[in-house]
Amino acid sequence: MVSTRTRCRGTTVLILVVIAVAANAGETSRGIHQGKCGPPPESALASFAEAAAESDRYDQAPPAQRPPIKNSFPKPSGDVPKLFDDSCWGIVSSTDRVIASSTPTKILLLKSVYPTTADGTGMPQYAANLLIARGGRVLYQAFPTVPLWNSTAFKVAHSWDEDVDIRDVTGDGIPEILFTTAYCGASSCPVDVHVVRLNPKTQRFSEAFTFHISAWWTRLRWMTRAGHVYAVVADGVCPDDPDDPEGLDCCHQCPKRIALTVYEWDGGRNSFVVRAHEITSQKFGDALDALKDYQLPASL
Repeated sequence: MVSTRTRCRGTTVLILVVIAVAANAGETSRGIHQGKCGPPPESALASFAEAAAESDRYDQAPPAQRPPIKNSFPKPSGDVPKLFDDSCWGIVSSTDRVIASSTPTKILLLKSVYPTTADGTGMPQYAANLLIARGGRVLYQAFPTVPLWNSTAFKVAHSWDEDVDIRDVTGDGIPEILFTTAYCGASSCPVDVHVVRLNPKTQRFSEAFTFHISAWWTRLRWMTRAGHVYAVVADGVCPDDPDDPEGLDCCHQCPKRIALTVYEWDGGRNSFVVRAHEITSQKFGDALDALKDYQLPASL
């Protein structure tokens, strides 16, 4: 997508402070709700509309295609409504899985009803929230409260994948829960893959590690060998031009050599650590191409 609207980190951010004097308790309640998880300020809504119009003009998309300002989610059923405020969050995916307990663990991937900030082209971005519960008790949530407007600007905390990945990536026989968030600028999207792990002693979940990757070039692939689980991260080498040592003119779309880094969970350090690293001599148009035929080093 090409857009004339570009928002950079140095751009002045408008901070809108609203002071309301309620006439009655109902008005006070409404004001608190809007400050908590309601629509963004009118200036942001106007900005979204302008960005959508520009996007339609340059991408020649049908005029009816406009970015949503409010998500429409079905009402949660059963015991789920007790776990979160459905006026603030909606369910993107729901999974029940037995994890180190006879009682199923409920894994909810949530998305904010209203946008929490704008991306680099002025389009709305929505906060992503992972919530884990068992027996009606919340064991983990990425956002204990919904983010306020613009509090997530430039943060890799927004909705990306529509599902979670459940797999044992630490090799302890207990599956971890992986979910992905992003923050899209104008031409690239920093992406985080969060590894959420259960502590068998406390029966609580916590984020054990985060892989910082990019949707444009960096890719993550899980591989196993002889009972060991490895995360292989492939990233384009930039700068790759000796005449541009700081990468100021680094081209997103140009073929690059690929740096391949192999991680494995280290129980002693309670973290993923680097086990191997190499840079390809061949250039690739996408980091995925370098991963297709990749074989783990014989030394592992």
